[in-house]
Amino acid sequence: MTQTEGKGPASVGMAPGEIAKMAEDRLKDMTGVQKQMLDTIAEMNQRWLGCASAQAALASDLGSKLAGARSLPDVAALYQEWMAQQTKMIAEQNERFLEDARKVMEAMTRAFPRSWNGGGT
Repeated sequence: MTQTEGKGPASVGMAPGEIAKMAEDRLKDMTGVQKQMLDTIAEMNQRWLGCASAQAALASDLGSKLAGARSLPDVAALYQEWMAQQTKMIAEQNERFLEDARKVMEAMTRAFPRSWNGGGT
């Protein structure tokens, strides 16, 4: 079918300039969303590097404390303390991950609503 048969932009009264403006707006929207997603991913990367560093410090601290432990109950107490800190860190990391995933999904949702509902706004 050609545009004159009722299926193209010309059939809905859009001039070439309007089509170009619409395409430009979509491109700006997409680049904005892409920037937001890349910023979110960069923030996530920095947080994960911080988490890895904190995990290494926690393990190193445990090793130092274990070297100074004098009895089995001391060792058990150190492992319990380490496990409590480890559990807390994992819970915080999970919360951050879910928040970051939500940000990415929101950005994607804002980027594609027109495409998903047939071109409307």
